[in-house]
Amino acid sequence: MAKRYVFDTNVFIQAKNREYRFDFCLPFWRWIESGHKHQLFYSSKKVLDELRANDPKRKCPARQWADQMPAPFFMEDARDAEAMKHYSTLMRWAYNSTQYLMAAKKEFARDANADAFIVAVARQHGLTIVTHETPKPAAKSTVPMHSAAKVLGVETIQLYDLLSLHANPNFVFKP
Repeated sequence: MAKRYVFDTNVFIQAKNREYRFDFCLPFWRWIESGHKHQLFYSSKKVLDELRANDPKRKCPARQWADQMPAPFFMEDARDAEAMKHYSTLMRWAYNSTQYLMAAKKEFARDANADAFIVAVARQHGLTIVTHETPKPAAKSTVPMHSAAKVLGVETIQLYDLLSLHANPNFVFKP
């Protein structure tokens, strides 16, 4: 069975602001859609919530794109009882850690922050997280997604590595 992936919010935000802006790189966004049609690419509802919260006037192309994606692309997180068990494990781990500042722990636990939910969903469904975050093992002022993923045995991958695996040079999806 092929690996399946869950996208972090930062992939969509960085893509629409930088390398893969909608006005000149629509094939990138079609590549994600194609990956979902092949049942390999997903995100979580909290990611959709973050995209919507950052664009209340509905002018952001990433939000518009997300709003037209098929509902199953954004997997349940807070309403998935099994995923929430993994989320609880992450919260206990973060709050028991002496490494992170209390502000970092509170931000990690904030309901509007998708990171812990993404990791929990990834663990529940055997997904690899696609993110632009890089490992920060010595971080104190944030709880890095990579560290949380490691706690639950979840793999992470950079977007560019995923492109190497599943995209031709013209962004045509390759299974």
